Amino acid sequence: MDFDLSPEQVALADSARSALAHRWSADEVRKALDHPPSAVSDDLWNEMAELGWIGIAAPEEVGGSGGDVLTACVLAIEAGRALLPSSLVSVIVAAIALDRSHDDDLRLSLLPSVLAGE
Repeated sequence: MDFDLSPEQVALADSARSALAHRWSADEVRKALDHPPSAVSDDLWNEMAELGWIGIAAPEEVGGSGGDVLTACVLAIEAGRALLPSSLVSVIVAAIALDRSHDDDLRLSLLPSVLAGE
């Protein structure tokens, strides 16, 4: 069995690591650790939504990126590496749950706003 990440997943990890290093500095991490509770700014949250991170494992026909759970895990790892205090992982999981709910009314009414970061 091959347990290596695909080239696309490696590129996503590198891109996420770089983006978070630029947008969530060591000073901000220290401030968040010293003065909990903390959260990322609305600007950073919106940027993550625009990058498609929230919908990384949701199908393209509902506005997602069409990735799989492993690809979502790549983002979760990078968010953890950056000590990012956000609900990114929870929202990704919620999007997966909504998509797999088999309730098309619920899926189509809620998923687009979740994927938009709202």
